[in-house]
Amino acid sequence: MRFWDEKAGKRVEIDLSNPRLAGDEEVLWRYVEHKGLTKKRVAEERVITNYRIFDYDHERGEMTCAVPLMNADLVVTLTMFRSESGAVNLVGVSEDGEPVFDFAPVDVRNFGCIAVVAYGVMNAEFLVEEPAKLKTLIDAVKRARYGEPVYEPLVRVSREGSILTVEPVNPGYPGPVGVRVDLYQPELAWGELSIRRLVESRSERDGVVFITHCRVFGLSRDRDVEYSIPLVDAEFLVESVEPMRKGRLKSPVMLNHTWLEFYGKLSKDTYFRVGDVAVLSGGSIVARWKNVLDPYGLKNLVDTVKAQLYGSRFE
Repeated sequence: MRFWDEKAGKRVEIDLSNPRLAGDEEVLWRYVEHKGLTKKRVAEERVITNYRIFDYDHERGEMTCAVPLMNADLVVTLTMFRSESGAVNLVGVSEDGEPVFDFAPVDVRNFGCIAVVAYGVMNAEFLVEEPAKLKTLIDAVKRARYGEPVYEPLVRVSREGSILTVEPVNPGYPGPVGVRVDLYQPELAWGELSIRRLVESRSERDGVVFITHCRVFGLSRDRDVEYSIPLVDAEFLVESVEPMRKGRLKSPVMLNHTWLEFYGKLSKDTYFRVGDVAVLSGGSIVARWKNVLDPYGLKNLVDTVKAQLYGSRFE
């Protein structure tokens, strides 16, 4: 990767596949996972620098994610809070993702998930401490170095009946490949990239929702397509949201399928936001999802993917 660094006033060359930092590369955030009981070894390393974001698997010796910082957006997809004493009552969450309690506790842990979106694709998702603060830091560095982001369309969309075609504006440029898909086929087409697969926390058999870079569709328990609309036409509206303690939940929540394991391990004193989301198309409600885990995180993720894919007018 070669680019002009406006702030440094020089041309920079970075090998995205090499975990070794370049001369002027500065670490903004790093997480290192170790394995081994007696002799610790580095298993995985997640790093955000002033030039790139990468996730390096030391055991396999390969990058699982590597994107330029200038082309990436961080999205806080899940925010959670837990007090080590358990003696707190969360009454709200501020606009910047900070907890609001009925008094000022000193032992509250703020953690959650942050997604890396680049070229209209969700490249990775990390579990981090204080995700809103991390995003604020990285966004500030990006603005200082590269200015405000301007999104040019990466794909164009056409439709004939139920057949949807999504093709790149500039073939060969990073991003999704060309896809031709029947809106009502229950499985993903070749090249169709999943953004989210939402399931119920207690059972995956009660219906599944897919959000891809092409469409939004829901499956019944029998795996029949109940509704399907192009992503470009979909608008997500958060109808309600409230802070909830896991131990007080009476109904299952809808969440991304990759969160099922760690959600099951969360203590009953963990707080998060739960709410309802309406999916609109052409001014009509196509679907309504109840008890979505962090609905604003879901909406922000989809809006970011759309802005990168279809241009700034979708921000």
